[in-house]
Amino acid sequence: STRFVVAFTYRSPSSAVPAMQALLLVILAVVCLQLVMASPLGGLRGTAANDTQAEVGLSAEAAWPANPWCAWAPWLCQPQQAPHWPAPAPAPRSPSPSPASGQGTSCASHGCGGGYRPELACQCNSACSSHANCCQDYSEKCGSAAEPSPPAPAPAPAPSPSGSKVMTLYHQTSPEIAALILKSHFKPGTEGWCGGGIYFATSPEATNTKAIGPESHKGFIIEAQVDVGRVLHMPKTCDRSMTGQKLLSMSYDSITFNPGDGDEYIVYSSDRVLSTKQYSR
Repeated sequence: STRFVVAFTYRSPSSAVPAMQALLLVILAVVCLQLVMASPLGGLRGTAANDTQAEVGLSAEAAWPANPWCAWAPWLCQPQQAPHWPAPAPAPRSPSPSPASGQGTSCASHGCGGGYRPELACQCNSACSSHANCCQDYSEKCGSAAEPSPPAPAPAPAPSPSGSKVMTLYHQTSPEIAALILKSHFKPGTEGWCGGGIYFATSPEATNTKAIGPESHKGFIIEAQVDVGRVLHMPKTCDRSMTGQKLLSMSYDSITFNPGDGDEYIVYSSDRVLSTKQYSR
C-alpha cells in the first residue's frame, strides 16, 4: 500500500516578515495606481481627454466614461470644492438715544425759538414747519411767538433819474460857523487830505475824530443831505492836490477814503449839499 507521509515544517516567526513586506508593497502599488487613474491630468485617460477636448470641444466627462476605480474608491474621484464660509452676521445697530422723559416732546418743556437741536424729538423753531418736525403744541405755544424775521438792511441810497446819489452825512464845526452855514451854505476849504473841499463823516460820532484839521472846529454837528453822485474811491493818503476841476476831468463828482478812523466823503461844490439842519441827539 502506498503511504503518504505528511511532513510538518515549523518556521520561526521571523520568516513571516518578508511576506508582510511584500503584501504592503502590493497595497502601496494599488493605491498609487488608483491615484494616477483618478487624476484628471495623469495617465492615459488624462492625456486622451485633453486631446479630445482640444479637437471637439468636449469636457472630460462627456468624452470618456467614468473612471472604473470610482465604483469602489469614490473618495478618489470627488471634485474638491472650496470651503463655503458663512457670511459674518452684521453687527447690531445701537439704538439712537431717546430724549429724556419729559424733555424734547413739547414746546412747553424747552421753549420756542432757537436753532435746530438734534437731541430733541421735535422742534419749536420757525423752520420746523418746512421740515415737518414741529412739536404737537407748537401752534398753541409758539404760534404768536414765532421768531421774527431779521430786519431788512437799510436800502442804499438810490440814484435819482439824473444819476445822483443822495446820502445823509455829518459835519462838525463851531456854533458860530454853523449858524452861517445854516443861514447860507457850505464853502469849500483850502486844504486837507484830499485837497480843499467840504468834508463829511458817515455818522455824528465819527465827526469827533475827523474835525482835527487847522480849519476844523467843534461844538456843533450839522446833518446834511449830500448828492455824492459818481464816487471816486481813494487810498488812505488820498491826494492833497485834488481839486473840483481835476475830479470832474476824471468823470467823478465826489471822493471817499478812509484815513484809518472811518469813511469820509468830500465834495468840492456847495451845490452838492441839498439841505442842512442841526443834528439833535
